[in-house]
Amino acid sequence: MVKHLASNDLVIKKLACLYLEKCANQKNEDLLLALNTLLKDCADPNPTIRGLALKTLCSLRDAELMQYSLKPLKLALQDQSAYVRRIAVMSCARIYKSLPLVIDDLGLVDLLYGMLRDSDPIVVVNCLHALNEILHSEGGVVVNRKIAYHLLNKLEELTEWGVATVMDVLTNYKPKSENEVFEIMNILDKFLGHSNSAVVEATFKVFLHLSKDLPHIKTEIFKRIKPSLVSFLNAGNPEVCFMILTFIDENILPESGDLFADDIKSFFCKQKEPVYLKVKKLKIIPMIASEDKVKNALDELMMLSKDHSIEVAQNAIFAIGKIAVKHNCHLGTCISRLVSLFHLNVDYISSSVLQVLKSLDIDQLGELEKIFHGLEQCAEVIQDPEGLCAMFWLLGEYGEHIDDAPYMLEDYSEKLGELCDTGVKLHLLSACVKLFAKRPAECQDTLGKLLEFLMIEEKDCDVQERARFYFHLLQKDVEYTKRLVLSR
Repeated sequence: MVKHLASNDLVIKKLACLYLEKCANQKNEDLLLALNTLLKDCADPNPTIRGLALKTLCSLRDAELMQYSLKPLKLALQDQSAYVRRIAVMSCARIYKSLPLVIDDLGLVDLLYGMLRDSDPIVVVNCLHALNEILHSEGGVVVNRKIAYHLLNKLEELTEWGVATVMDVLTNYKPKSENEVFEIMNILDKFLGHSNSAVVEATFKVFLHLSKDLPHIKTEIFKRIKPSLVSFLNAGNPEVCFMILTFIDENILPESGDLFADDIKSFFCKQKEPVYLKVKKLKIIPMIASEDKVKNALDELMMLSKDHSIEVAQNAIFAIGKIAVKHNCHLGTCISRLVSLFHLNVDYISSSVLQVLKSLDIDQLGELEKIFHGLEQCAEVIQDPEGLCAMFWLLGEYGEHIDDAPYMLEDYSEKLGELCDTGVKLHLLSACVKLFAKRPAECQDTLGKLLEFLMIEEKDCDVQERARFYFHLLQKDVEYTKRLVLSR
């Protein structure tokens, strides 16, 4: 391996260096013998070889061996080749992980701050990365006015990812006056319309940071960035779309939920989009749907509620429920749309609808019999524990409006042995007690058999104790028990 490392063939030398980096955790003769060759290469006339040797030396991850890299590292920070300086700067971060105390002894932090004025833009960006790594416990790079304006003036020379890095660092700078805030915003304004989404996102975070004490200009900032975000959503790249949606969800919607109301169609799902992206959009649609856009949103959600993906279909149904809560005047429309899904006779769809109905305040609506018209037929397909719990809750809460409610509960009581989930059993018991309070003649026999089975044969202690509790309540005072279970 040492012979290969000393080869004049650059490709072979690179492979040998890669091998040494991979074996860095093992102390063996190869590493010791290679050390002299690497130190010699650090003074080679070819900058590519100098950079490769330094990178390999600083990647050995052995404290004793890395001591030998300190002198070449300090010389490389002042090398004439920009490539070597780039490697040297990033090597400082590698040294810090293995020999953190050496960083202070050699004064590398001050050297890196000084190199922020390097003529090579990539060296500048690498310095920011290295300083953020070394000063992580102190909050990263400390940015004063001189550094901030120097970085602002460098933006035109940087790559897109260099610009994004500088933007992240600028969030550590606090301007002294409002005029300075607007001056920096004017410099950065053009980057809000950049073609790279990472640059736009990073720039917006700087704007949010600068306007922290100026809430009156936040609305204008949101309006300024909106066209760029919408264009990225319409571009069709799933990964970029997901990043933009997450950014909107975390940074914009908490403060300006109606900003994208007019562009709600940009948030609608496309057929070939991956599931994770559709789910993210379904979370956001209810948040941005204004009252005049509810119909459009419901049409989209109803279509997605029949999606072949279970996760998408369920989230679409839950989104309809969120719209019903947000826009109470459309509660009846939302419920009628949800109830129409019962006829599909699909387990996870019916289950999700029942869970949403449970969460809504449907007492304010008239003609509840129509709402629960399809409940009997969907009871045959529900297998999901959460769906069963929601159905039993609805039967107990609105059983007086459902003709077959006592007989539905009787059917499940008779096959109680097939129900394994504790929550399902508790909801069934509570529903029977509530319905007994409303329709005692039809439920008395079912409740008696259910309590007897649960108190004698049930093995689940929680269910058994709940059954005993209801039994003793009914035994002591039936009327009081009715008032208790029906109280809200």
